[in-house]
Amino acid sequence: VFPNPVNGLLHMSYVLEKQAVVSAKLLDLAGKTVAELFEQTVESGEHTFDAPVSTGISSGIYLLSLNVNGQPSVKRVVIR
Repeated sequence: VFPNPVNGLLHMSYVLEKQAVVSAKLLDLAGKTVAELFEQTVESGEHTFDAPVSTGISSGIYLLSLNVNGQPSVKRVVIR
């Protein structure tokens, strides 16, 4: 995830070994979903995704949850 802190547009990159259902959500620190960024079936390989995060989201610390076939990976993200 870059840049971090995020100011308007979040860039995310990830690599898949095989085709998978991938989803990304922005969560508050209590685990409540603030924004659903995407959900789709993705082929193997390197991928990037850009998500606008400024609309309706207050400045603060959030968690970005990237789920691959239901297995989450969580990163801390600061929104300005």
